[in-house]
Parts: sequence; structure tokens; C-alpha cells
Amino acid sequence: EVRRVILAEAAIVVPIGAIYVGADHGFALGPSLAAAFSVLATAWLQIGTSVRLVLLRLAERYTAAYRAELAGGLLRLILVGCLLAVSALSALAALVTGALAAAVVFALSHSETARPAPGDRSLARRRLLRYLLPTLPSALYFAVQGPLMIWLAATFGGTRNIAEIGALGRLGMITGLVSGLSGAVLIPRLAAVMEERAFALRFLGYGALLATLVGTICLVAAAAPGLFLWILGSNYRGLDQELLLLLVGSSLAVLGAYVGGVNFVRGWVKLQAVTLVGEIAVQAGLISILSLSTTTGVLWFQIGGATAGLIFQLGILAIGLLRPNRVAWS
Repeated sequence: EVRRVILAEAAIVVPIGAIYVGADHGFALGPSLAAAFSVLATAWLQIGTSVRLVLLRLAERYTAAYRAELAGGLLRLILVGCLLAVSALSALAALVTGALAAAVVFALSHSETARPAPGDRSLARRRLLRYLLPTLPSALYFAVQGPLMIWLAATFGGTRNIAEIGALGRLGMITGLVSGLSGAVLIPRLAAVMEERAFALRFLGYGALLATLVGTICLVAAAAPGLFLWILGSNYRGLDQELLLLLVGSSLAVLGAYVGGVNFVRGWVKLQAVTLVGEIAVQAGLISILSLSTTTGVLWFQIGGATAGLIFQLGILAIGLLRPNRVAWS
């Protein structure tokens, strides 16, 4: 409900912003508003979907959760294929495609669950807010990391740097598939393990699996970078080193997100604000010593930030396993 309240407030601003930005770029009023409402509808559906999928996983109905997500992904793929077939490649068509896919996942993830009484809901809301408070700064910080790369390239570099970072970022979505495996499959199953020794062993096993997957991607990229760069076209040939740096940074981010997700489901969130300060300090230091006027420099910045995040989350995990009271939010 908190996210929906925030989205409802944003819904007042987004259409107005879309009108002004669209007019500045030569778009008519109708397409600008349609794009804005497509984005809002997608976000609204995804908020509900995330809760529904969690409920399915908590009920150990993993097949139903996977079926809903796969159906949405398949519909998106089919619709994109249709757009390519009829050469209807527009931003509005892509946004509507995303909204339709989100609606399918929302509908298929529905489950019959008992609704708490109003008093219970009020108590649950207060407890949830109390739990989320220490994680909100980290969540906001994480949300700006993607745009931060582009901003650094634009501020310290030139048009070519922006183009290269943006193009390579699309290849970074390869490791995003592994991140999806972590969030949708591994962490929900790990959250159900209560016995400490079994939890530690399964955590290590899942972590080794993720490290193997992202490590394999990096090794393939190092051995045959042309296979990846071919996707981007002839303008981006020769970015072998940059490709490897990007995938290493993305892989470290995947592992950091996995460890951070484990800390969150265990309730070890008391020190998240401390890690946030540490990560900001590391990135500030990197900005001062790296040459951010080059694509390589920006990618090393990504690697440094991702490494710091992984180390800090591993520190919280170690404390949680040895002294859980020091990191558990109560």
C-alpha cells in the first residue's frame, strides 16, 4: 500500500512532465499522455504482482509463480516479434507491450489468501514500516546506480562514451538473467530454511551456483568477445576489454544483490544505513582517482562500487551468522 500511495502521488506529476518533455521533443499531446499512462499502469500492476508472487512462493506454490512470470515474458516476446514484423518500432508500442505483459502476470499470479481483519492489517502495516525504514535509503541508493553510470559518462566524457556505456549496458542484461534466478528461485527457497547449519550450507551452494554462472559468462566473453559485440553492430567492434569489465562489474553486482537479499529475508537490516555510508564513501573516492572521461574509467567505477557493496553485505551476513542480535532489526 505504501508503494501504491507513492505511485498515486507520482501519477499527478508524471502526465504533466510527459506533456512538457514530449512537446520539447516534438511529440503530440496524445502520444505523450498515452506513454505516461502506460508507464503508470505498468508500475501499478507490477506493485500488485510482486506481492502476489511473494504470497505464492510463501505458500510453496513455485510452479504457479513461475508459470505467471513465464507467460508474461512469452507474451512480451510474441508482441515484440509482431512489432518487428510490421515495422511498428515506436516507444509507445514498446510501453504498451510492457503494460500488457504486466497485466498477464498480474492476472495469473492471483491466489486465494485470507485477508486479515482491519485491526490486524493496521498492526501488520506498522510492523512492516518499522522493518522497511532502515532499508529505504539503500533502496533509493540502489535505484540511482544505473542512471549514475550514464550521468558520469555524460558529465566527464563525451557522446561516444555515453553511446558505448549505453550499448554495453544492454549486454549487461545477460547477467540480469542470473539475477532473476536469484530473486525468483534461490532466495525464496533459502528463506524457508530455518535450521542454521542447513541455511549456511544452502547459502554457500546457491552462491557457488551463481558464481559459476556469472563466471562462465565472463570467461566466454574473454575468450570470444566478438560473439557478444556482434549483437551491438559494427560501430562497437574493438570494445573487448570494455565488454569484459562491464560483465565483471555486473557479475559482482549480481552476487552482491544475492547476499543483500539473503540479509533482507533474515531481517539483518540494522546496519544497512552504515553500509550505505561506506558505499558512498568508496564511490566518492573512486570518482576522485579514476579517469571518468573514458569508458574504461566509468566501468572500473562500476566494478569498484559493486565490489564494495558485495564486501559490505558479506560483512553483515558474517555478523548475522555469528551475532544475529547485532544486525537484526527488532
